[in-house]
Amino acid sequence: MDWFWRLLGRGETSALGELRRIIVLVIEGLEPALVDEYLEQGLLHHLTLLSDIGDRRSLVNSAMGADGRSLGDAIGKLGLPAVELRPPDPRQPVDLAAICAADRQQQEQLFAALGRSRPAVVVGVFDMPARLSEFFAPRPDESQRLVLRDIYARMDEIVGKALSFVDARTVLLAVIRAPDTGEVATPSASAGLLFCNRRLAVPSAQNHSLEATIAGLLQPTETDR
Repeated sequence: MDWFWRLLGRGETSALGELRRIIVLVIEGLEPALVDEYLEQGLLHHLTLLSDIGDRRSLVNSAMGADGRSLGDAIGKLGLPAVELRPPDPRQPVDLAAICAADRQQQEQLFAALGRSRPAVVVGVFDMPARLSEFFAPRPDESQRLVLRDIYARMDEIVGKALSFVDARTVLLAVIRAPDTGEVATPSASAGLLFCNRRLAVPSAQNHSLEATIAGLLQPTETDR
């Protein structure tokens, strides 16, 4: 539980200008409405913690900026050292076991990288929920709903593991990307949720791209200089 006390002690150091690293978890394919429902039920403990000690924002399409597949490149273009770790393709034939195995491999890759190096921004993309969506009917039955619940809990556990790498100079962002419906969405349409272990200085994350929000966290304010 050392990471928990480090989080609570985040105010003991000066502010955002002293950040050394931002960890971004991009979780693709979770329904924001279901995330809210499971938060109320107390299932998603680590996302609840981020919301309680930091910030939670809704995101619209225009705020998502670069999608999860190019977020690392977009951050790099802002002059920030960044590394993006994409999940491996599951082995063939693609089934539940193969997708779970690919997810475990991605977790191992990300957390090994977090333990080895400290680039300014580390992006880890997790697409297990999006890949599994094709296995569920538009209206899941009771057994499928139980599997979905387990998937959401598994993604929350990844957030908890990432918290063990957070200290006073590290920020954790959990970006929930809503499923792709295949429809043309307007810039103001709901696209997901953003959780952070710190309060975001921007008035509304809805109106800022993810890469701009991340860059802003690493830039000292006038009072920090």
